[in-house]
Amino acid sequence: MHRSSLALALIGTLVVSGIGFVGCGEDETGPAPPGPIKVENLAAEYEKADCEAKVRCTVMPDAATCADIDGADYVLLQLIADVTAEKVTYDEQGGRDWVEALRKAPCQSTLAVGKSIETAYKKVFKGTVDVGGSCFVDGECVDFGLCDRTACAGGPACCVGVCTPAPPQVPEGGDCSMGTCVDSAFCAGPEDPDGEGGAGPTGPSTCQPRADNGQNCDDTFGCQDGQRCGNGKCYKLSPTGQACNPNLQVSCIDFSNWCEPTEGKCAALPAAGQPCGTNGAQCALYAFCDGGTCQPRPGVGAGCGEEGQPGCIGDLRCQDGSCQKRSLQVCVGDGEQPQPGSGGAGGGGGGG
Repeated sequence: MHRSSLALALIGTLVVSGIGFVGCGEDETGPAPPGPIKVENLAAEYEKADCEAKVRCTVMPDAATCADIDGADYVLLQLIADVTAEKVTYDEQGGRDWVEALRKAPCQSTLAVGKSIETAYKKVFKGTVDVGGSCFVDGECVDFGLCDRTACAGGPACCVGVCTPAPPQVPEGGDCSMGTCVDSAFCAGPEDPDGEGGAGPTGPSTCQPRADNGQNCDDTFGCQDGQRCGNGKCYKLSPTGQACNPNLQVSCIDFSNWCEPTEGKCAALPAAGQPCGTNGAQCALYAFCDGGTCQPRPGVGAGCGEEGQPGCIGDLRCQDGSCQKRSLQVCVGDGEQPQPGSGGAGGGGGGG
């Protein structure tokens, strides 16, 4: 899943339906729930929901800024175009369920939240390209396979990859270089054979069980969902408004929160114009700490890239020393074949 993630511009039409007046003693039905989304409207609906979530989670300061800066990412736009090309099929109700899952998702980078969104996303598009067939992004491949574009490194944007089977779920104790660990485990590097640094770690990385609250840990991802490893022990992260430990760098489960030391409770990160928080000078995610005060991150045309300068806001890219909007290209037709011997790492496309 994302945790920064897909970035979208706010466009769309507000449709109000199913609202009527009733007489005394009659039940009020209220507005009808939103219905299925046609594929030609999916990008706009997604952008609106994405911006609502980003404002709520302090990734963006307001809806207008999000609409101007963030837009549907390449993978989503490519898959929408692929519906016409019959490389994927599209489910209108699945589109609605996914959009609403994004709109309402908690501001948390937990496995549970990621799984919920992933499950909804898997019902939106279904790939039709068999293993060995040409592809641009993962979603075009059957059975949630992957588009291997490693041979496209340094090549044209519309260089085609090859569909490969989905990686297996690796059980506890298995070699995680061969796939993704089951949810109850994390991928741990090889252990030091003599415990003293010596010749260094040897052997494969393996899926190890996640430790529970109070148990020993030595890896950021080595604790159960909703927990974190600190000072060699797993501890539970606190929800908004609940007691937390301000001496820990992270003690709140919502990434839009920090542990406010006066009250000792999880509260919203300081907004632009407010004093920076402690433990890493924390500010709302659309801001950064400058001279003890939270300031908005650089917008379109602002300088970037120099040492000490903050990163651009949202999905803006730092190019030629200034923050600029992305330029996305959707691929059509058969694309271009990779050049023999190009090798290197390539982009396989992202997820929803």
